Amino acid sequence: MISKFGMSKLNWNGIVKIEETDNHFFIASHVVEIFIIPRQHILEGDAEAFMTEVKKRWHADTEHEAS
Repeated sequence: MISKFGMSKLNWNGIVKIEETDNHFFIASHVVEIFIIPRQHILEGDAEAFMTEVKKRWHADTEHEAS
């Protein structure tokens, strides 16, 4: 994720929960870390496409771990 505040990277298998509201995305990791992403602060790309891709990759990774 790139915003005016910086860039963050997290392995897909580090994500434990994803939630969203009309104004924010919430991505929680294993290390008691939550990324709260105001939609209006996403400077590059499409916010909806970003969350769709995050959810797709997270689900694919967690399904792989379960099997």
